[in-house]
Amino acid sequence: MPHSMVWLSTDEIIGKVPCTCVDGRTSGLRYSAAGGSLGLLMSILNYAEKKRGRSLTDDEIHDAIHSLAITTSPMYLHTDQHTIELIYARMGLESDTRLRALTEQQQRSFTELAVRPDHQGCGHIKLMMQHPEKYNVSLRLAERVLRQHLKLFFARTENVLFDVLAGHHAEEQVFIIEEQSNIDPRDETVLVLENKTDGQQFFCHRPLKRELIRRYTEWLTEHQVYNFTDEDRTALALLHNQQAETTLGILAGDLSIEKIDL
Repeated sequence: MPHSMVWLSTDEIIGKVPCTCVDGRTSGLRYSAAGGSLGLLMSILNYAEKKRGRSLTDDEIHDAIHSLAITTSPMYLHTDQHTIELIYARMGLESDTRLRALTEQQQRSFTELAVRPDHQGCGHIKLMMQHPEKYNVSLRLAERVLRQHLKLFFARTENVLFDVLAGHHAEEQVFIIEEQSNIDPRDETVLVLENKTDGQQFFCHRPLKRELIRRYTEWLTEHQVYNFTDEDRTALALLHNQQAETTLGILAGDLSIEKIDL
């Protein structure tokens, strides 16, 4: 395989390395899950809403994103340059305007446009919002999660990330890390280290995703959002696997897939 494996402390990985989306345009030391860490949290919060039979408040969503970003892991959402330019055109701004240079009024306008399904630069989140029945995720919740994330990003909240990716997808293969049997993933796990010339693969890291689900749901249980059980966590991991495979089938169904057990 055209990449190397690096074993690190799981605490160090989750605390410092963003869980990016499965997008070959990202590079360097990373691990990935469809939609990145925000897309994963979106699925978890949607599950909580359905189980408790009522909607989350905006404050609950805001606190979850904010607190988990500060205490657990960077909260990652990505878009692409083309989508940013579409939104800027709607706002009457030049295409090279920097996000950080937007005024407060422009930030509010940008946010209201950027939560719409047709203005998603993340293919996975866009499909989730366009086909909520297929992904079993509420469109209203998805919009509210995106809105709170962008508000926190513009407020320069630590570890709340909004990454703008340039260029076009050029992936050639899918690698799915399924299991690691030799070391407990709560203690240590592996990351993929890409060379600059090797950024043409999708990477899905399921052991780290399950650990991220465990940590997110423990925080949400502790803060009385919903009392998650081990059975709930298993169901969430399986649901997200299905969502990721649905996206892969739609966007990159012709790519070869290699599943890896460590």
